[in-house]
Amino acid sequence: QGHSPPPPPPYRGEPEPKRPRMEGGFSKGSDRGRQGKGAPLAIQGKAGSKGARRSTKLENSGGQPFTVDQSPEGPAWNLRAGGVNLRTDEEISSFLEDLQQNLDGLVEDRVSTGNADVSSILADTIDVAETWCGDSFLTELFRILEVSGVQPRVLKLYKCGMTDDGLQVVAEFCSRTERPVHELHLSHNKITGSGVAALCEKIRENANYPRTVNSGGAGQVVAVPMWVRLERNPVENHQEALDELEAAGIPVCTVEQTKCSAGNCIHCKPCDSDADQLALLENGKLFHLPYFNESRGSKGDAGEGKGKGKG
Repeated sequence: QGHSPPPPPPYRGEPEPKRPRMEGGFSKGSDRGRQGKGAPLAIQGKAGSKGARRSTKLENSGGQPFTVDQSPEGPAWNLRAGGVNLRTDEEISSFLEDLQQNLDGLVEDRVSTGNADVSSILADTIDVAETWCGDSFLTELFRILEVSGVQPRVLKLYKCGMTDDGLQVVAEFCSRTERPVHELHLSHNKITGSGVAALCEKIRENANYPRTVNSGGAGQVVAVPMWVRLERNPVENHQEALDELEAAGIPVCTVEQTKCSAGNCIHCKPCDSDADQLALLENGKLFHLPYFNESRGSKGDAGEGKGKGKG
């Protein structure tokens, strides 16, 4: 007897397609508010020294700060900007300029400390969810991340106002990363079935997918599908979208009545450690699509109007 996947946080209603803004703009207590628009990110600690950390703070719609930070002693660089208030083109441009300066400074620090590996920046989470900034913002954001060599583990892009055009930018980015993206959160956007197919087909072009982990057996690994949240998007016919992926040779797990999670898929079987992408896909899946059939699509689709929270 199978088990249903654990439910995500409860759905709290349709998101408003607006970028909420605190009265008066930037908070007086925030670093950005004190520095003024276009000012570089605040530096905490001596640049290049052990434990140096870069960060900036802005207020999001809930009055909480977001940060851009990286510690040489920490596991990764992070961009935590979920719900950040970016209302005007000027504020968006200033935010992106600050981000570029932060990444440039990080590379300079690595050079000054003799760190030879400056070609990539490992990132745990890139979070710009609930910004509602649209495709143009995402295009520039991912350009900056790519030219700076950022290799993220998790991309949180739900409630960004993303259409299929913006999704293509994300797909192109993922198709060129050396380290596979583990999780891609895209719910509550404007993505269609065609966009889903284009995303999956583009990511499959990257031979680094699916990622693998040791299976426990000597010299063996097992595939771990990318965890992709796509619920609450206007996909009109979910089964048709899944059939199209299957016809294209892209195996997916919909995480229905299984014990699958972001780090494990029961459909994936151990392979030799030198197995190529074809062998891994013959013995597993490329994508997890949990809650996929819940959308703002046609009334005939199961799950209509029953979104599952943020993702």
